[in-house]
Amino acid sequence: MVKITKWLVGDKPTEDKIQSILESEGLKTKSWSEEAGTMKDPEPAGEDLSLCVIEGMARITLPDSADDYHDLMAGDRLDIPAGANHGLMVGPAGVKFIEGTKWG
Repeated sequence: MVKITKWLVGDKPTEDKIQSILESEGLKTKSWSEEAGTMKDPEPAGEDLSLCVIEGMARITLPDSADDYHDLMAGDRLDIPAGANHGLMVGPAGVKFIEGTKWG
């Protein structure tokens, strides 16, 4: 089941803060960016992943879910289980993500 968590911490989300949260949950992290207007067709997640936006905005499409999509802003997190189809539409300013996956 896909789960969204909005950034509720009082201060601005930063890469270091988000990375620290994910690593405290035992996840390995990597960051990556996409240019404005990038679109990716849905594909299945190869493993459970936690996708967090550091900067910008992205719409994650979920063709097999009751919710067709989630719009993610800075600090927002989307947990996607292995095998779940998900696509991507990037907002006008581009987007920077940090992704967490299980070790091993």
